[in-house]
Amino acid sequence: MPLVYYAAGALAVASSRARAYAGVRGAAVLLCAAALGGCLGDKGAEPSAKAAGADIGGSIRISDCAGWRAAGPAQRKQTVRDIRSFAGGPVGGSNRDGATLSDAQAYELFQGACRQSFAKRFKLYKLYTRAAAFQKLGQSNR
Repeated sequence: MPLVYYAAGALAVASSRARAYAGVRGAAVLLCAAALGGCLGDKGAEPSAKAAGADIGGSIRISDCAGWRAAGPAQRKQTVRDIRSFAGGPVGGSNRDGATLSDAQAYELFQGACRQSFAKRFKLYKLYTRAAAFQKLGQSNR
């Protein structure tokens, strides 16, 4: 006696479920890609401080990994200092300053993150401020 009463019908149901799950997986991948793309293009509170790192983009707000990879060491170091100056400024209406990384930590962060080909449009100040937020309280580097 067979385990499945109508084996051909069971196979048809199984294959249609597999196609449905493949469609769901594809939709999930597209949604994740769209969400990630939205994170990179945030037009919220953007800094307006000018970056002295010349060819990296003209302002901290538009400095990205493509510019980082194209810049020389002196421009990169100046951009790190400019981003630290911006990120370490006063926070809201409080008496506190923003979290910062050491220049060496920031340089290493940008070198690592910008090495990836898909990262060319990652904004440097966003990478920096998010990494600095994970410093232990009171461990901010100036």
